[in-house]
Amino acid sequence: MSGYFLYHSIGTFPGKAERMTAALSEFSGVWSAEDDGQWPAALAARQRFVEAWGRLIDAPQGTLTTAENVTSAPYSLI
Repeated sequence: MSGYFLYHSIGTFPGKAERMTAALSEFSGVWSAEDDGQWPAALAARQRFVEAWGRLIDAPQGTLTTAENVTSAPYSLI
């Protein structure tokens, strides 16, 4: 692998493909269920992601959010 960091190559680790397959399969099951639990499950997963980043960088609670990409994040603040 070159020194260029592709968005999908950061964090490569042994067993990544298997973990990704399992996670995508779980998400697919939730998203395809014939009920109305998709958005609550997706938003709960998003919240867990935000909270994990907050703990990692010791950010005060409620000070982080997500953005679609690095271009839209600063643009939404302007």
